[in-house]
Amino acid sequence: MSVTAIKEIIKMLENPSLIKIKEEEKEVLENGDIVLKRCEKCGEIIDYIHEGYTMTRDCACMRSYRVQARLKRFQDLSITDRNSKSDIFSNSKKITNAEERAIYEELYNYANNFNISKKGYIFSGGVGTGKTFLANCICNQLSEKGFSVLSFSLGAYFNKIRFSTDEEEKLIQAVKDVDLLFIDDLGSEYINRENGKMWGEEKIFRLFDERYRTGKPILITTNLDAGEIKEHLKVKGVDKIYDRLKSECKYREFNWESKREVLK
Repeated sequence: MSVTAIKEIIKMLENPSLIKIKEEEKEVLENGDIVLKRCEKCGEIIDYIHEGYTMTRDCACMRSYRVQARLKRFQDLSITDRNSKSDIFSNSKKITNAEERAIYEELYNYANNFNISKKGYIFSGGVGTGKTFLANCICNQLSEKGFSVLSFSLGAYFNKIRFSTDEEEKLIQAVKDVDLLFIDDLGSEYINRENGKMWGEEKIFRLFDERYRTGKPILITTNLDAGEIKEHLKVKGVDKIYDRLKSECKYREFNWESKREVLK
């Protein structure tokens, strides 16, 4: 409750005649709540009295501000090297076959019903087949709807956390909090396994494990096939990650010819 509203109530208690005037002007809702203050911009109730208690709630302006602040937090943490804002479903210029059409429609529906589906996706295919374009379409559609998205490649993630524990903890917390985690170009990063070195494997395992425990979806693009992904993500020679990904993600192959020139 605002200081101004408190002062107003004190003045009314000290002056009964003023209370009478205010009672004549007060706004009473159908449920009996008494409105004390509305937002000057959107008109929604901010302060009100409910069953004798003074209550405060966010108006539409404040809710919008909180959503935008949350989205910006993840946008600022995302590690991307491309401008992908123009990647939207309506900009898909050419669909060349029925299989591609089916995937396009599936992903379009996925983005529009994101709060229903708990599954993520793995997009596997050659360079220029539209994997990242459609992944960005999903991310941009979700952002427009107020869902938060965090995106990076594992190589960029390694570079960010290599010399900073604070950066790692900040990103891991974001990985747990964000609505959709997008990892682009899985397999392009170098994981040093020479002479028993485990740093890269351990960091990847922690990232995927923390996300897996939240039950929230993850979106992955890669040039690797299923067998290569499994081998690439082994930890100490054991498949600890891919089996989890299989249970949490739908695997889709983009096995048509490159269309990079078309999708520019």
